[in-house]
This record gives sequence, C-alpha cells and structure tokens, in this order.
Amino acid sequence: MIRIATAACLAGTLMCYTVPVFAAGEEPAAAAPAAIAKSAKAVGCKRGEAAKWSGEGDARKQACLTLAGNVMGDDELYEQGKLLATENEYDWALEVLAVISKQDDAKVLNYIGYSHRKAGRLETGIEVYKKALALDPDYVQAREYLGEAYILAGKKDLAVAELAEIKTRKGADSPEYIALEKSIAAK
Repeated sequence: MIRIATAACLAGTLMCYTVPVFAAGEEPAAAAPAAIAKSAKAVGCKRGEAAKWSGEGDARKQACLTLAGNVMGDDELYEQGKLLATENEYDWALEVLAVISKQDDAKVLNYIGYSHRKAGRLETGIEVYKKALALDPDYVQAREYLGEAYILAGKKDLAVAELAEIKTRKGADSPEYIALEKSIAAK
C-alpha cells in the first residue's frame, strides 16, 4: 500500500489542502483533508489586519480581520505573527504580536525579539530574548536567536556561551545547536 500526499489549491481561492493519493483498489480514509494556514500577507490582508479561519469542513476559508477588534485568540495571533516574521514582515508581525493578551509568554517574546533583531533593532531584540529566557531558561530557540544577535553585535563570546547552554539543555545534535554553531563558524 503506497500513500502519497500532495498539496492542492482550489483555483481562484486561497484554500489549500493536503490531498492523499491512493494505490489502485485502495479505499480512501473517511477524514476530510486539513487546510493549510497562510499568513495575513499571503491571504492579501493589509497592515493592521490578520488572517483568521472561518467556516467548517470543506467550507473553511481565511478572512482578513482588523487587529483593533481583537476577534482572534492568542494562539491564532501568535501563528500569524510568527508567519509574518518569517516572511520578513517584521513591523507587521510586531503589530500582530502586540495584540496578544499574554505578553509574558516566552514564545511570544521570542518572535517579538526576532522581529526587532531582523528589522535592525538589535539591542531591543537582545533585551526581549533575555526576557523570554527569564521566563523559560530551557527555551533553546530563544537561546539560538539570542546567540545570533550577539554575533551581529560583535559579541562572539556571548554567542559561544549561548551555544554551550543549548548543548547542556538539548544536546549538540539539536537543530538550534547546529544552526548557532554554523552561524558562529561563519563569523
């Protein structure tokens, strides 16, 4: 039995699904395919908006909602902020992340720090990463990003210290350790 999953988007919409492909004679599963979330930018929203899922089953779609109305939950806002940050929309990501009610969450602070660092506000990013790590010292992604910020700030010794912390907390084979080690070696 060979099963291959492919991604498909419905023509003329912003809906994408993972679609299973079955071998000849094989019966498909009863469950409906899950929709793939897209960022506010990918959906066509403007600054000051975020994309929210609505509807059920195959009728699910993403719509742009204003951040001022705060009609989204913290988890949805976090995912939208994270997606925007990874798409180089740092200030937009910060707008979305600022609406999250629980600002003392290490993962939220991590992407706030990431957005500031990537937007060129290095010292602000470093301070926010430190706040994230004060809340959760084992959050190695924040340690990796803090190490990368230290490299940019010319503080390689502090980056090496973060690398050692990652090794202690998660091991030298963790993606965060490998990424920071590579960044240190490149400088």
